[in-house]
Amino acid sequence: MKYCSTCGKELHDDAVICVNCGCQVSSIQTELSYNDVPSGGLNFLAFLCPLLGFIMFFTLKSDTPKKAKQIGLYALISFALTLLVVIPWILSTLEVKPPI
Repeated sequence: MKYCSTCGKELHDDAVICVNCGCQVSSIQTELSYNDVPSGGLNFLAFLCPLLGFIMFFTLKSDTPKKAKQIGLYALISFALTLLVVIPWILSTLEVKPPI
């Protein structure tokens, strides 16, 4: 079973290019490493610190695309939730003075 090293999609064994992203399949490295499974601990860490999650996503995406995709998703969800909570809180704490 082969996987695309760019997007992580499953490929046919005789595939030359990925039908999902169009990248050429490397003939040298056709198998993903055995540890390309999402990690609960890394996902939790990415959720707690989105910046660290984004850094892990960009460093892991070429070697372990499935794990990196999951980490990036958790970091993105955490970042979005932070924006949805923090921005309204900041706006509610601003003092609005009525015009004179």
